[in-house]
Amino acid sequence: SERYRPRRMLAVDNILDREYFRTVLPALKASHRGLQLFYETKANLTKEQVRLLKEAGVVGIQPGIESLSTPILRLMRKGTTALQNVQLLKWAREAGLQVSWNLLMGFPGEDPAEYARMAGMVPALIHLQPPRHCCLISLQRFSPYFYQREALGVCNVRPLVAYRAVYPFPDEDLAQLAYFFNYDYLDGRDPLTYVLPLAETVAAWQEETGAGLAYSGTGEALLVRDARGPAVTWVRLRGPQCAVYEFCDEAHTLPAIEAQAQRACGEPGGIEAGLPGDDPAGAVELEGLREGKYSHRGLERLLAELVDLRLMLCDDGHYLSLAIRDHGEMGAGAASGRP
Repeated sequence: SERYRPRRMLAVDNILDREYFRTVLPALKASHRGLQLFYETKANLTKEQVRLLKEAGVVGIQPGIESLSTPILRLMRKGTTALQNVQLLKWAREAGLQVSWNLLMGFPGEDPAEYARMAGMVPALIHLQPPRHCCLISLQRFSPYFYQREALGVCNVRPLVAYRAVYPFPDEDLAQLAYFFNYDYLDGRDPLTYVLPLAETVAAWQEETGAGLAYSGTGEALLVRDARGPAVTWVRLRGPQCAVYEFCDEAHTLPAIEAQAQRACGEPGGIEAGLPGDDPAGAVELEGLREGKYSHRGLERLLAELVDLRLMLCDDGHYLSLAIRDHGEMGAGAASGRP
């Protein structure tokens, strides 16, 4: 940095060392060198880690998101869930970090119905960074699919056909030289018969530039501005409704949300507290927990309303709020567009 005065630096580490959050990144934050850094990371980062990356000068990350389906992520042995991936996209958007990620498709044994479910999820996510590419998985040397091909559901593994145009060698020699391979599925499936609708939905997501979903206010009164559709809509949250929505900034199970809602309903507070900025006429008022008194039925109704309005996602027994905290004035362009 001192010798060549670069403006941008891309780390070529395959993945960010977790110890860097304790050592390197705090040192970079303290140095204020003005560098713009890029790192590959895990997808299960905490909000504090995302914030530290930004403060250390990291402007872009490539996390191993790969899918928005928890069952398919389990097939990949990723150790993350769909909502963990979405919450990272949300936190990065809030911090102003570029996220470079790909949506991988065509895993042996996957349920084709997961692609229709992901396609139905996308309209709720268009205010977040879309994947750069949708692509079928690549079989590479040294991967589990290379060494355990039949156990994992692939067969007829052969060198990528392009190798024949480069090397004038017989197939048995190409098989020893190649790094990338074509393959077939043991069950005879063709993923192109079920992944294309999702790919088309993602292509529309990649073209979206003006969608926004933001909220502002205090802990007792929040105002959500939804610009993901053809017209802007507003939603008011008050009292315990706010506590539930902000608690689900990170994905939580229903029992955890229930405990938070009970605490919020038991605390004294101004459920009629003022809303931030202009309070637009016609804003949607939610019914669940509206009176500030806890009931399980009231909480379930609130969560259902938030999911129906696409202000929250529910997946695998967990709930995640989707709106970005707006730290400025709630205006026409609040939390819209992409970094």
